[in-house]
Amino acid sequence: MSSCQTPVNVSASGQSENHEAIINWVLATISWTVAPLAILLNALVIIAVTQRKELQKHSNILLSSIALSDMLTGIASIPAVTTKTLIAHQSSSELICAINREAMNLEGIFVTCSLYNLTVVAWERFVAVRKWMDYKVIVTKRRLFKISIIAWLSAILTRLPLYITVVTSADTKVKYICTTILNVCVIANVATIVYFYAMIYHGVRNHRTSNLKNVNALAQARLESRVAKTTALITAALLLTIAVSGILVMTMRLKFPTSRPTLSIEISRTLLRLNSVFNPVLYCFKDLRFRKAVLELIKIIKT
Repeated sequence: MSSCQTPVNVSASGQSENHEAIINWVLATISWTVAPLAILLNALVIIAVTQRKELQKHSNILLSSIALSDMLTGIASIPAVTTKTLIAHQSSSELICAINREAMNLEGIFVTCSLYNLTVVAWERFVAVRKWMDYKVIVTKRRLFKISIIAWLSAILTRLPLYITVVTSADTKVKYICTTILNVCVIANVATIVYFYAMIYHGVRNHRTSNLKNVNALAQARLESRVAKTTALITAALLLTIAVSGILVMTMRLKFPTSRPTLSIEISRTLLRLNSVFNPVLYCFKDLRFRKAVLELIKIIKT
């Protein structure tokens, strides 16, 4: 019988082991609850955008791409949590360890996809608010489709080298280089998102202070600003989740230094799984049309 876990220090106290066991059970319970919700809610968002013409705006098409990555995160988390539970019960094997590793890597790819897609969303909102007169020329469905594909491929390609180094047990320097490349790409995306939303905020302030003669243009500008606020909240939620998970990981390592390193990683992944549920809830909360469409779909499922 093999184990995927790093062995616990033999000098660890029974109290630390009990704390670790309790935390693992809490995380597993949360993940088992969150995974089906993430799959269901995000699937409903995708179906709603696909079936309802009034929801087939460019911004919602991009949100459905994020919903897809969130739904896949929920799907990937099921085998990850299952194998994690088996490993915790000392029921691990090489196959279980391999499934756990692959599922966790897939989760990482899908979370990265969400971040990259949020960069595309930020660009689309920037054009809608700051260059609204040329929006229809700059932002087309065909262009958004291509950019979304690029975002997905970029997420896969930036994580693939690191995955290969782990599977092949590559040299530590190679792993460090691949990790650095991934971190640089993530930081670049975050910086780009911050820049776009800073420009959007500046544009929204200009709309409030300017006296537009065209009433329709002013109404459109305000509508785009409201949509930008929703996408900004989605982005802030993901970034906040990443930041909080990092802080918790560091706290866990300081408070429970004898615990397995994978425990702090699992805390981070559980928070990211929660974020996959938060996004579709926010769509419905902020957009009445989304809420009505999802509720109608739920009624159809019940009947």
